[in-house]
Order: sequence, then structure tokens, then C-alpha cells
Amino acid sequence: RFQQADIFALPFARESFDHVFVCFVLEHLSRPVEALASRPDLVDGFTRKTFTAMIEGVRESAIEAGITDPEAFDAGVRDLHRTTEADGVFCYTFFKGAGEKRRRT
Repeated sequence: RFQQADIFALPFARESFDHVFVCFVLEHLSRPVEALASRPDLVDGFTRKTFTAMIEGVRESAIEAGITDPEAFDAGVRDLHRTTEADGVFCYTFFKGAGEKRRRT
């Protein structure tokens, strides 16, 4: 079921959901800062407990794969935690990559 509502006055009672994942919302709002200021729990729920936790979960495999080194990875995670502070800013971009395996001739 789809519902349309004002993000500043959602029609759901507190504790209606165990988890909500929201993506690609702020760029469509005329007042994105106000939306975040009115819902600081989103910073905790998404930035800390979802996104940062997801990144922290791949630490060992990223290091083992040679994608990063421990110092750089840990610095990045510290930076993510910094974004959750009162004057912090968090944004991310999705990238799509395509590759083609070379054919041996």
C-alpha cells in the first residue's frame, strides 16, 4: 500500500515501525535542513546504526581484498561518526560501474 504524506507531519503513531529505510528524499524537499532538524532520530537510525554500521561490517574483507589499509579505513569510519555530531554533514553518492571481461584472442 502506498501513502503520500507531508514529511513534517507524518500520519503514523510513534513506534509504528521497527525499521524504516528512506533514500533519495532530501534532494526533493524544499526545506531539507528543516526536515533533518525536526527528526534527529534519523541521524541516529540511518547514519549511525545503518550506514556506518554497514561500512564497519566490511572492514576486514576490504582490507584483505587490498581495497584499503587499516589506517585509511579507520580514518574514514571516524569521519562517518563525525558527521553525526550537531554540526556534522552527511551525504553520499551512488556510482554505477560496468565492466567487460577481456576476451583472449
